[in-house]
Amino acid sequence: VKGTETITAKMDGNDITDTADLALTPGVATVGNSVVTVSPTSITADGTSTATVTVQLRDANNNKLDADLHTITFATPSLGAISNIAYTSEGAYTATYTAGTVKGTETITAQLGGVDIADTATITLNPGAATTARSDVPVDPATITSDGTTTSTITVTLKDAEGNALTSGGST
Repeated sequence: VKGTETITAKMDGNDITDTADLALTPGVATVGNSVVTVSPTSITADGTSTATVTVQLRDANNNKLDADLHTITFATPSLGAISNIAYTSEGAYTATYTAGTVKGTETITAQLGGVDIADTATITLNPGAATTARSDVPVDPATITSDGTTTSTITVTLKDAEGNALTSGGST
């Protein structure tokens, strides 16, 4: 555990007046103990919604690091973009994840000196609100005999402004 310990000594059961402070500092960052988180874990796939990604560097004993001595990068995401990587404090770095316009689930992989950190974070990009301009109403078949028994299937697919099909909810 990092911190400062005051060392005292005894001679024949009596405390020696002089003491010494021993600084316990974290070791080197490890990709096995460092942690990656994202908040919020779900945003809209609209090209503008954002989430904060945090990378907490830790040493082999799980201590937080205490200095900005490392280079943090990210594997290129497929559904969004990562920008504004900055050191905050105690070995923590933050970045901004900006959603693309395609719904889906994205795994965010941070890298320490070009090596993937074992821990990853997952963010879900959800469709936005349904819009009449992008929703579909196909009919199959499009022509039927007017005999009271022949049928046709009409399917309504609600889509958001980006063309993502809604998977639940919608309008009536």
